[in-house]
Amino acid sequence: MARAARPLLFCAATGTELAALLPENFADTINGGPGSLWKCGPDFLLVAGVGCAEAALSLGAALARLRNEVRGVVLAGFAGAYRAPRTKAWIEGASLVRVVSETLPECGAVVPGGVLSLEKLGLGRTSWPSGRDPETLPDAFAGLGLEALPAARGATVDSSTGSLKQGAERRAHSGGAEIESLEGAVLFAAAERFALPAVEIRAVTNLCAKRDRAAWKVAEATGNLRKLFAARFRPRPRALGSVFAPPAGGTQ
Repeated sequence: MARAARPLLFCAATGTELAALLPENFADTINGGPGSLWKCGPDFLLVAGVGCAEAALSLGAALARLRNEVRGVVLAGFAGAYRAPRTKAWIEGASLVRVVSETLPECGAVVPGGVLSLEKLGLGRTSWPSGRDPETLPDAFAGLGLEALPAARGATVDSSTGSLKQGAERRAHSGGAEIESLEGAVLFAAAERFALPAVEIRAVTNLCAKRDRAAWKVAEATGNLRKLFAARFRPRPRALGSVFAPPAGGTQ
């Protein structure tokens, strides 16, 4: 008998985004804050938290606990898009994209004309690909239906863009990013440290410009995420508590 594949860890910044991966009648199960963990069938579900600090703490703690149990990490959720040749259609359709690289365009030292990255300062890294061959979907995620999603480049920022001018500047500083989030780079950095493959899926809800939540396509984005993932999560998720607390009776 063939050995069953190890589970995946699915994470999202907020409970709302994590619930968007589940069948609608299970969505109310996701009601915890950052670090909250669930078991759903073979897989694990994690609310990572908003922003790099929260996401890094939660994902790091989760992977320290689950590293030997999971075969890869999926980060999914909503995101804005910069004004770029391909993004108009993504915004109009609340389309799903696979982010294949992430950068931290604000991390470094501000100088006239831009930001000196940590790489240029000799202090660390501010960019990560999704793997050795970013355009190729890792085998760990075969069967999730991700192959046809367009590959996009991401920028991870500390605060959401508030104007078209700022969006254009951030896109330029990040080397042509198309998608903006507050956590994406954490995924690839953490997965690399724990030697696990990772994939980032974003539903594009809005143009990165003046903040106008009424115009965001959250309902459409939720529907697109649910259409892609919900069939995988048929059992009702079972709460495992917080990754910051000792596991009660193990993670199974």
